[in-house]
Amino acid sequence: MSLAPPAGGRVAGGANDCPFSTLAAAAQAWGIDLGPSEMGQLRLYVSEVQSFNRKTNITADGDQAAIVLRHVADGLACVPVLKALAPHPAPEVIDLGAGAGFIGIAVKIAWPQARVTLLEPRLRRFGFLSAAAATLGLKDIRLLRRRADPAPHAAHAFPEGAPGARPLGLPAQAAPRTPACCGDLVVARALAPVEDCLLAALPMLRPGGHLVVYQSTAPDPRSPALRRAMASAGASWEGNHRYRLPAQRADRFLAVFTRPPHGGASSGGAHAVSS
Repeated sequence: MSLAPPAGGRVAGGANDCPFSTLAAAAQAWGIDLGPSEMGQLRLYVSEVQSFNRKTNITADGDQAAIVLRHVADGLACVPVLKALAPHPAPEVIDLGAGAGFIGIAVKIAWPQARVTLLEPRLRRFGFLSAAAATLGLKDIRLLRRRADPAPHAAHAFPEGAPGARPLGLPAQAAPRTPACCGDLVVARALAPVEDCLLAALPMLRPGGHLVVYQSTAPDPRSPALRRAMASAGASWEGNHRYRLPAQRADRFLAVFTRPPHGGASSGGAHAVSS
């Protein structure tokens, strides 16, 4: 069974239609059922992004259609892949370098059972994420103000009430280091080259967990740089999963890596998935 969202071309609707209708059609093609409640949350979230962006820049794309069809759609595109990789129905998902939350918040809305952690070091974006999560009434979502660190045990998604957790509504503060890792799934978009993402993210994963990295071109696991990074991080290669954003002609890719369940790494066989 393919883990990839369909790499279709144009979806129902066009540039002159409501971008949310186009988004809903794309999500349905990817196997994501967005009901009235989910669509209402996505509309409110986009409104919050636009409102906050008028006061302080958190994204270069202030246009509603660009936010919806480029960024929120990108967040939804990974949901089928994450669900197929998840070890159980309510996994711990870490959005590494969450920014304005386009990935993590979209995932949480489309997949309410997932326990999502937003990891974001920049104060303005961290403040926005806190306000947006409260406004949307999202449950089982955690915020950590921390930079990705390639050193082992550099980050941890604290359970509610644990030292370093960020309860909504309290002043932002950096969380202390902890020796525990806890993510079943880590996702990264526009964070760093894929080799650096590997070094930063693998220590955050439980053994057997998966890292999903957004890429505009398909990474080649045979490249010397990526092979060295996989060996250093202790990662195995699972493949590139192809998808396409609404009304776009170029394919994009989700590169998947795994932290082996019993230590050690396997180079894995490269495979690309498309439909």
